[in-house]
Amino acid sequence: MTPTKNIETTMSRRMNGVELDKLMATVNAIKAEPELGACRFRARNTWMTGNHNRTSVKGFYGAKQDIDHKQTFTMDAGEPAILAGNDEGANPVEHLLHALASCLTTSMVAHAAVRGIEIEELESESKPSPKMFRGSRTWRLSRRSSTRSRAAPMCRSR
Repeated sequence: MTPTKNIETTMSRRMNGVELDKLMATVNAIKAEPELGACRFRARNTWMTGNHNRTSVKGFYGAKQDIDHKQTFTMDAGEPAILAGNDEGANPVEHLLHALASCLTTSMVAHAAVRGIEIEELESESKPSPKMFRGSRTWRLSRRSSTRSRAAPMCRSR
């Protein structure tokens, strides 16, 4: 295999910033021992004042063990002034949209990497349906993504 801009062949092969050898070793370990794939993520939330609250994430359970992150991550949530807040952070719906977009983007990048598809640029926009906020039991989310890649047209995301 000839190295390209995004593939390094020294210690670990990489595509789109994903360590392919590590990813495939993880996939194969889970195939051999499915309980390794059971993950439990956790977060602790503290009310600050008014509509402002802060969530911290220190670690998770995966591969049959508790694993600490390299650092504690904090995320502030609040509401804009029009919703009686002081705009101390993205509101909970925006955090949810971030979580969904991040999950889809991470999955797209990993799947592309495994297939040898180099992604040059990937951007998405998520918008919930207005029905989400009117008591509807059905939530609709429209998502638009834009990907730039050298992949053949049939391999590109739509």
